[in-house]
Order: sequence, then C-alpha cells, then structure tokens
Amino acid sequence: TRSEGMVGTGASDKRRLSSGAYKSEYEHRIGIHESTPSDSRPVNGYLVHKSHIEEKKRRVLASGSGNTGPDAIFELQDKDIVGDGLTSLGEIEVVLKSGVSNRTAYGSGESVQTAHRPVMMNSRNREDITDALTNFDGTNGREKSMDAMINLLGGSIDNNYSSAGARLDGDRRMRPVGKPDPSADTRDYDMFEASILGGFNKDEVEGIHYPYSKIQGLAENENIDDVMSEATITAKLSKLGFTPEEILQYGAMSVGKPLDNAGSQKLREYRAAKRIKSRYEKMGIGYVKFAHPQGLNIENPRTYSKKATGRENVEDILKEQIFADFDESAKKFLKEMRKSPSNNLIGRPL
Repeated sequence: TRSEGMVGTGASDKRRLSSGAYKSEYEHRIGIHESTPSDSRPVNGYLVHKSHIEEKKRRVLASGSGNTGPDAIFELQDKDIVGDGLTSLGEIEVVLKSGVSNRTAYGSGESVQTAHRPVMMNSRNREDITDALTNFDGTNGREKSMDAMINLLGGSIDNNYSSAGARLDGDRRMRPVGKPDPSADTRDYDMFEASILGGFNKDEVEGIHYPYSKIQGLAENENIDDVMSEATITAKLSKLGFTPEEILQYGAMSVGKPLDNAGSQKLREYRAAKRIKSRYEKMGIGYVKFAHPQGLNIENPRTYSKKATGRENVEDILKEQIFADFDESAKKFLKEMRKSPSNNLIGRPL
C-alpha cells in the first residue's frame, strides 16, 4: 500500500489522506467506531470461491498436464485468477475454520483502493451481496462498478463467477461471455477481500496450504546419500558389468558429485515436504497440504507412477526411479569409457 494517495469518499469528495488515516476513516464509514481497540479491528485476508478452483481445473485440462482430481490444491501465483498480488501477503496459505465466517465480511478488491461496502460472509441477502461486489466509493468507483456489474451478469450466464474480479485487458476489452478469453494469461484480477473482525488465533486454523515453490528451494538442503551408499553403487556397477578397475575410475570421476536426476530431485522435495508437515503438525495445525501450480499432490504415489494404486510408499517409488536412472547413466558412462583410447590399460572383462 502506498503511504498516501488520492482516495475518495464519494464522486465529489476527494481528499488527500495517508493510508493509515484513510484506513481509519474507511473503517469508521463501515461501522467500526474510532474507539474500537486494535485487537478487535479487522485483519484482512481473501476468499477463494469454488468457481476459482473450477476455472483453474479447466485451464489444467486445456494444458494437458496437471491434476484436476478432488485432491488438487493450486498454489497462488503472482498473477492469479483468485487475485493478483496475493503472494505479497505471505507465502503460506492459512485456511480458517468455518466458525470464523460468523465474524468475517467481504467485498470486491482491496478496500483501501475500491472502498467497497462489505457484506457478512454468511449473508444470503442478494441485495447486500450484490452491493458488496458491484458498488465502490473509491477512485474511479463509477467505472469499476459498471465493469463489476457486467462481470457478475456474465458469470451468472456462464455459471462461472471466477470472472467477477476481472479487469479490462490491455485493449480495454472485458472478459467474453460464453467463449474462451483470449486474454486469459494476461488479464488482471481483483481479489475478494475478507475482513476478519478481531483477527484469529491458532485454534481457529483449519490447516495450511504450503507452496510447492518454497518446497523446491528447501529441497536443495535435503540429504539423500542413504539411498545410494558406496556399497550399493559398487554392487550395482558390478552387476552392470564394470570391472574392479572401471569401478575405481567411476568412483574417482564421480566423487563429490551428488545424485542429480529427476528421481533424486523429487525425493529431496518429498523429504523436505514431510519435514515441513511434521513441524506444523507438532504445532497443533489441523492439516498440512501442499499447493502446486498444476494441482499435483506430491504426497500421492500416483503423481509419480501411472501404475501406482495409491497405497504404495512414495519413497519406494522414487528410489526405484533413481536406481533406474542410475543404471541408464552408468551404462552410458561405461560405453563411453571403453571407447576412449586413454582407457586401454584398464582391465576388461574376458
């Protein structure tokens, strides 16, 4: 949020206020008295509508790669149909228990920008809900209100309300109704901002969705040396036809080099994920799941093998892949080594 900016309380009343002063003025306007203590004031988050999830699944299907099953959880991106810029609020998505909805209100867009009129989350009043999604008192409020109304009408026709927060594209075109959006990859979206009165505590957390991109970074420090010990490598090379001298040369050329193939990377990620999950579960968090850009469930064996039934151990599947990749690369190494003139003195099998 900028330290200050041009904001409005109405079409003809625009004043220059600091962001803090505007926030207080906005809260007063929606019914929060200035004497309300800070621990009773709203803490902001965002809502994910089922239409957002269904739209992401449609896009995964169109891409031909990813997971659209019931276990699909999608990692928020910097540009996202749920709302652009949400990653700046934090890397880990916290899912609150349903009881928190009793003191949660929401509206379209960031309140300090749109000055929306929030409605209680459990409200079933159509007029109040429409007002929260289509009426804005902030800068360019009239124009935004018209766009929001058209988006809402289009969503009712498509039965896809993921477009409710859609902005005009670079050519100032709205999201089309009843056909694919040619600007789907570049169009900006406003979030449904949630305002939780009094914030929340750990006991009100249902679970967390931990981002896969963060797991990838943590995986770099995971040790998987136990998978391919020196004794295991020697036995596998011998089985592949390496002579004792060739095994020694292989060892000399690979010393200090970590396992580096697709299976080993996935195993590092899986172990990093399990370590993170254990840490949060010890803190009393209800559940820990991992959000992936394509909805892949990194804890599901079927993510790694089409032959898996879902009951297998993920580590066992990944170790088999590591062994298969190792055998393939070792065979290539042996073939190239025996072709090299510099290795003529190395013992060859009779």
